Order: sequence, then structure tokens, then C-alpha cells
Amino acid sequence: MKKISYNIEFYKICTIALYLVFNFINRDISNIFLILALLLSIIDYKKLLESVREHEAVCKSVVLFSIWILSLGVMSSSPAHELDNYFRLLFLLPLLSINLTEKILYRLILVITLSALAHYFHLLDFTFNSPFIETDNRYQGTASNQITYANLLMTIIILAIYLLTRSSSLKNNLFLIASIIVLTFLFSETGTRGPLISLIISFFIMIFLTKNIKISVFPLIFFSIIILTPNGLSDRLSGLTSLSESKDESINERIFYLKYGLESISKHPVFGVGPHNIESNLSDYLDQKNHKYEPRDHLHNEYLDITAKFGLPAFLLLLTCYYFFYFSVRGENSKIVLFILVSLIASQLTQSHFAHHQAITFFITLIYLFLSKKSHV
Repeated sequence: MKKISYNIEFYKICTIALYLVFNFINRDISNIFLILALLLSIIDYKKLLESVREHEAVCKSVVLFSIWILSLGVMSSSPAHELDNYFRLLFLLPLLSINLTEKILYRLILVITLSALAHYFHLLDFTFNSPFIETDNRYQGTASNQITYANLLMTIIILAIYLLTRSSSLKNNLFLIASIIVLTFLFSETGTRGPLISLIISFFIMIFLTKNIKISVFPLIFFSIIILTPNGLSDRLSGLTSLSESKDESINERIFYLKYGLESISKHPVFGVGPHNIESNLSDYLDQKNHKYEPRDHLHNEYLDITAKFGLPAFLLLLTCYYFFYFSVRGENSKIVLFILVSLIASQLTQSHFAHHQAITFFITLIYLFLSKKSHV
């Protein structure tokens, strides 16, 4: 029985590791490995039940959040495809039975870096003119849009920096620094400014919490790469000089969504308007204000978006989940979970992750994998 249990644990770790890596190669294949990891976790039901008991507060908060979303979805007759991403917190709970170590994380970051770099060069032509398949010549990697991929890269960069503060090996340090430089370059090629804001916030929080001089060096490296190399992000940052003339349509559009979201919440603070009504309501609002922005089904800010769709209780229940994510973990893993949470919370200021399967699944998976109360050094 012990041998069988060991084999299941080994295969769970292998499948979840392949899921994380294939997020940077092919997201469809990554989903297959995630399903396999979930099935193996359910098969290993004794370990799963033990993990559920160990993380009782986390499970209860996730269940309450899911019940509220389901109840509001039924009340507003929302179609299933508008709700499914909000149940990722619940559906991924079996992953609590898988625990990754820092040693595995270190190896994963190296493989992810190589995989992401290979994918980047695969999209280049032989003249290296960066004629990406994606629109407006901005790199979106394996994601459906640039901002999602940039957020994935941001999280791996933060984890690599964290491991660097823990490592005393010169070889490991050099590999991690190389990974950070490569991932930063790929990040800059996405040309997204929202995740840049999230990364800056994460840098400052990490420096404040760790008081480690190593971390303060990396913002300098990061911005040097962005400023000194021609890339999509530096090109878009140069557009900020025209803000005084209100020419940056992307930022103006987000400001407009902010105004609409706040107005919508003021009218429907408890139950929201329902996820399937956001786009049509926004379209009407655009007509009233005589604006030509494209109506969307999300508001580019998770906290605004979920409150407008499901009311203030949904927002508070989501924060409760985040609270228990961190305060239910012990040992050195608490720092890993903290930095993943920091990157998630910061990135949700500029993106509605629950509107994108890949982003929210990736973040939740990483958090669940490091929620063990045992220290893995």
C-alpha cells in the first residue's frame, strides 16, 4: 500500500509540474495535465481528505464564495459559461493534496524559462524581425491575450527572485539570474503596462517584507532591460508622454470602465447586475455617454468586476479566501504563498482574472500547491 501511495504521489507531482511547464508551451496540453493531476488527487482520496481537514478554513471560505456565485447565477439566470471560471477555486481544491518543494520549484523555473524562450523563438521568422502571429506585433505567448501571459511571467519572475534570496549556491544563483533576465525580456515583449504596475507593487512589497538587499537589485535589472532594449513595452511606455493631451485610448477606456463600474455598484450593491448583463449594460452606457469604446464582458479590474457582477458580498468573500490562503500556511512555504498572493492581488487591479481561464487557474494552482503546513526547505 505504501508503494502504491508513493507512486500516486510521484505521478501527481509529475502531472502538475507538466501542467505548469506547458502553460508556456501549449495551454491546451497544459489543461490535459491539470485534469490528470486532479483525477489522481481524487483517486488518492485518503490524502485528499487529510488535506481538506488540514485546510478546513480555506475549504469553508471557498465553498461559501462558490455558493454565493451559484446562488446569484441562478437568481439572474446567468448561462453556465459566464460562471464556470468563478468555480475554479472550488474545482481545484483537490490540488491541496499535492505539495511542491522549493527544490522542485527551482527546477520548474529553469524548465519554464527554457520552454518560454523556445516558444518565443518558434514564433520568429529567420530574419528575427518579430513578426508575431498576434495583432499589433505584441507578443502574447501561449495566452489568449498579452496581459494574461505577462501576468504568468510576472509570477515566475517573483518566485525566481524569492528563491534567489534563499539560495547560497553560486551555480543556482547564476541560473536564477539568467532566468529572471530571460523572463523579463519576454515580459517586455508583451508590451503590457498593467502587469508592469503589478510587478512594481510586488517589488516594493517584497523588499519591505524581506528586508533583503538582493531583491532591491532586481528592479534595477528589470527596468534596465526595458529601457535599454527595443521592445513592445518601452514603445508603449513612450506613449505615456501624450497623456496630458488625453491621447492614450487604452488608459482612457479603463477610466471609463471604472466610472461605469462604480455607478453600477452604487445602483446594485448587494446582488450586482449578473455576469451576463455587464456587456449589454456597458453598451447602453456607452451610447448614453456617446463614447465609441468597445463594450466588454469584464471591467479590467477584478475587484470592480466581481462586485458589479455579483455584489459586495462576493468581493468580501473573495478577500476572505485570500485571507485564509495565507494565514492557513506555516513554515517557509508561507513566504512563497505570500508572494504568489501579492502578485495575484496586484495583477487583479488591472485585469479581471476570472474572465480568463488560464490566468485564474494558474494562480490558484500555485497557491494550493504550497499551502502545506509543513516546511519544505
